[in-house]
Amino acid sequence: PEAIDFFTTRTALRFDMPLVFPDYHAEAPGGAQGGRSMVTRPFDGRELGDHIKTLGMPLPELTVFGMMLGSGKEIIHFMRATKSLTSAIYVAKRLSRHLMDVLRYGRGMTLTNGNALAGRLRKSALDLNIPMWLSSPVRELTID
Repeated sequence: PEAIDFFTTRTALRFDMPLVFPDYHAEAPGGAQGGRSMVTRPFDGRELGDHIKTLGMPLPELTVFGMMLGSGKEIIHFMRATKSLTSAIYVAKRLSRHLMDVLRYGRGMTLTNGNALAGRLRKSALDLNIPMWLSSPVRELTID
């Protein structure tokens, strides 16, 4: 709790606690069907400005047409898109927004899951004037 409090009060990190998000092995002894997992709240990559170019792309196997999906309600809309008008409209809007982002920025800008975590950490480093050294080779390791 102290670590979560630190990050949510001093950085751009934000989390959601979905009540129905199960443990990875909920069937194992001590596992639970929900209420204990945290997910990073989606993040608008536009907040990084040109620094978005230094953020890694999402893994292709975790995307739909290159688009990252959030967990929970968003996935349900995609699974029900052919069965529900509300879900179909939601999916159409989400796909349209993603296409516009790709055309304008070269990537989707609605960051979710691990990409949202990385984006929020990068935003925090920028806000706190913490330098980011990219492409800095390690020349030696000193163990003291």
